[in-house]
Amino acid sequence: MSVKLSRLSLLLKKSVLLLTLLVGLNTSVYCTEPIDAGIVFSGYLPSSIFWLDNDNLIVPGVAIERMQTDSKGRRLLRYQFSKRSITDMGSFGGALCMSDGYIRFWRPTPDTEDKPLTGQKRLTFAGTVDSIVEVPPPPPLPRGASPPPMDALRGCQYPYEMTNPAWLDAAKESGRVFKPLKPEHGWLEMDRGLPPAYPIAIHPPGKEDRPIPIDRSVLQPWLDQGYHVVFLRYEAFKDAYLLGLDDTRGAGDDKTGKLWWLYSDGRLEEIVTYGREGNWKTIRLNGLIPAKANLLAIGTETSWPFDKSGLYRQTARGDLELLAKGWLASKVLSPDGCKLAFGIDPRGFWVKGGHTFRLQILDVCPPAK
Repeated sequence: MSVKLSRLSLLLKKSVLLLTLLVGLNTSVYCTEPIDAGIVFSGYLPSSIFWLDNDNLIVPGVAIERMQTDSKGRRLLRYQFSKRSITDMGSFGGALCMSDGYIRFWRPTPDTEDKPLTGQKRLTFAGTVDSIVEVPPPPPLPRGASPPPMDALRGCQYPYEMTNPAWLDAAKESGRVFKPLKPEHGWLEMDRGLPPAYPIAIHPPGKEDRPIPIDRSVLQPWLDQGYHVVFLRYEAFKDAYLLGLDDTRGAGDDKTGKLWWLYSDGRLEEIVTYGREGNWKTIRLNGLIPAKANLLAIGTETSWPFDKSGLYRQTARGDLELLAKGWLASKVLSPDGCKLAFGIDPRGFWVKGGHTFRLQILDVCPPAK
């Protein structure tokens, strides 16, 4: 009997030790509650939020405390996280882009500010945040044409404003496909000859083309299964580019997801591989945010009557833990990788009428000791 009790005691001690290790791993990652900025905005714009630096955000929206007294519509707002303060930077129309402290957008003329969007006359502005001046507007578009996007990696330039080396223009004319990277990194070439698509080389800046090949053997197991490897975005805290398996094509219930960092020297670094178990069921590559101290994910499970949409984080066990419940839009990570700014409608997906997105900020890095 005493032997059995001793074994039971030892088993309990091991269980407590294992639980302690799990709890230690689970709580070693710092994650605060999201901070509500007191701003509502349209989260369906492709780029609705921009970090000016690690403490300041630029967002076109409306300060909630002024909604009852101010009927001027959307404003260009600057939110300072450390002071929890909002600065009104004037009226806002659209086409917002920010790049390394440089800002570009248009606002309506004072006499058309209160008119519907179709009746507004546009003035184009650009400069640093503390020195915004009116600039000449972009050239008129052909009838029915959509405006080309500005590239935040290239100083918010339109494609026609970019100066390319001769070899790049010649390569494009032959049908090759390139994605502009940061100016100091050059261009990323994508293979578009036959599906599946994938990145094949980084072309550093310079008059002569000296491509750096990307190791295809790392991607080959997935290419053999018909996956596309797509370019997602640049993250400053890693000085690297996010690549992912396109897990959105066709039926997604049995698809594997995977993310890599791509560095300017062509190296690939695996971040995570995920399946469809538990809360991972509706996670897709566009909803994953590898932050400095955590992997965050946007859940979109909205099967009626269950709504599990919200912001999640990966735990030490590999599963996903809910941090903020609601329907999310327009997420962006701070340059140091520590703060995630996002729009959220806490009511979830199933709402009457349109969604109202509140700007919230989540700090995932431990405070400096």
